[in-house]
Amino acid sequence: MAKATFYTDSHIPYAAIKQLRAQGVDILRCQDIGMDDDSDIEHLAYSAAHERVMITCDNDFPILHWKWLAAEKTHFSIIYCREPDLCKISIIMENVLLIYEDIDGKEELKNFLWRV
Repeated sequence: MAKATFYTDSHIPYAAIKQLRAQGVDILRCQDIGMDDDSDIEHLAYSAAHERVMITCDNDFPILHWKWLAAEKTHFSIIYCREPDLCKISIIMENVLLIYEDIDGKEELKNFLWRV
């Protein structure tokens, strides 16, 4: 089965991304593809289109998650750090590695909202 892949918006610390990449995780930053000024809807659409787990600490993502489901659209999970102060490297690492190591296949990731 294919391992989960990830996509972050601009608020996720680069140090977490760097450490995850060093462990072999396929993680893409919005800055890597010139989307750092795009809207949250565009970030979710990109992550869904590329079957990547969205990682964010923007508080509108839980609402976007429910709107997405109501519109019968599919995304491949959102990891939402509820408090920007909790969006620490260790919290991100722990949750991304949990999904990366324990989820077999992207089908299992469809439409989940992980609050951390």
